[in-house]
Amino acid sequence: QYRVSLTFDQSTEPFWPWLGDHVLRVTIDAVAVGLLVVLIMELVQRTRAWWLYSIVAIFGLSAWYGLAGVFLFSPLFNRETPLADARLTARFSALERAAGVRTPILVTDASRRTQLANASLVGFGPPMHVAISDNLIRAGTPGEVEWAVARQIVHVARHDALRTTFVWTFLFVLSVAAGVLVADTIRFRRDDDPLARLALVGALAGVAGLVAFPLYNLYSRHIEAKADASALVL
Repeated sequence: QYRVSLTFDQSTEPFWPWLGDHVLRVTIDAVAVGLLVVLIMELVQRTRAWWLYSIVAIFGLSAWYGLAGVFLFSPLFNRETPLADARLTARFSALERAAGVRTPILVTDASRRTQLANASLVGFGPPMHVAISDNLIRAGTPGEVEWAVARQIVHVARHDALRTTFVWTFLFVLSVAAGVLVADTIRFRRDDDPLARLALVGALAGVAGLVAFPLYNLYSRHIEAKADASALVL
């Protein structure tokens, strides 16, 4: 993965700092997935409507991550500072007034890892903010910077982060449900239990995801196309 990121200019970070960040991400993901599996298996054993409760629970966890991740996880990887350019600040304020929203706009120190220039939304709800990479501020033209930020402001105005999180969560649970339903039709030895079937459920859910997640990609592209059009209007 490190070689790929270098080859395709996704990263300029030295190996050891990259490895430290990667291990930290994998650790966070492993804990999150482990808790998620425990939750779903417990629900499967307790109720036939486990998939419905799973949607609610996973959406709640996703919402918590979007709210708390801004404070707990984002600072582990990035340092964010207020925008120092008064002219850009005035232009961004004008874009926000035109869109009818107000959101913090911060600069992140992406240049220590990559040369890519971008702007993105971090979190959702009250802590949500727009993060602009210092590469974009340094290398982009004023029009390019405004365009990138305008797209994120549109996402804030349309509540796209919340909507895409719900769609992703629903399709994820749907894939897991399909895996469980198919696994339940396969007979094993008599001492088989839900935990022993976890690998099979994961494999079958992955197959279901090959169908479900292109639908998410289609929805995501639709959202981004809408943001392009609205940002042009701004």
